[in-house]
Amino acid sequence: EHVHGDEVDRNNASYALAEIARSDGDNAAQAVELLLAGITHAACESARRVAVPGLAAAGNAAVPSLIALLEDIIVAGDDTVALRTVAYGADALGEAAECQQSWVAALETLAKIQRALEAAIAAGEFVWPPDPNVNAAIGCGGSVGSVLAAVQHIGERAVATGDAETCELASEILLQALAADHATASAAAAAVASIAVADRRLLRP
Repeated sequence: EHVHGDEVDRNNASYALAEIARSDGDNAAQAVELLLAGITHAACESARRVAVPGLAAAGNAAVPSLIALLEDIIVAGDDTVALRTVAYGADALGEAAECQQSWVAALETLAKIQRALEAAIAAGEFVWPPDPNVNAAIGCGGSVGSVLAAVQHIGERAVATGDAETCELASEILLQALAADHATASAAAAAVASIAVADRRLLRP
């Protein structure tokens, strides 16, 4: 049913599952599991794509499951399914986390994933920079971009709420990526700039 059907219907189903997940009712956990099945689908790109806004809309109800999913992924250059899952999972996690506790937990997981991606790139497991003719979502470039974008989104919300601890953690992750010896630095630049507009501490030496 992920593969067949109208895209609008799949989007509507994704948001309907998000409402169930947020309800904290008897079917909440099952709703999150169904959304996770979308972003981990091995063959259907549209199933992965429409699951992301549903997980984002589910909010904190989806955060523990998203963190568990991402923590279990082993980054490897020949596993495009894992890299896609990192990309879509990070996108969802960056939007789903809604409070300081969730932000910190999400950032800790995103930092681990970023370090694993940077190590794999440095070890020559990936072609870098990514081939512009290949769908970015299915490779390392998409994963790096999604992880850093998720950190950026959480950092921006932390700035808006005056959460100095979370902002500091997000800033540290982005600045480390910016200082990398390889091209992940370019993927971090826009995220750093976005938060720096609101948090001048990023402009210190």
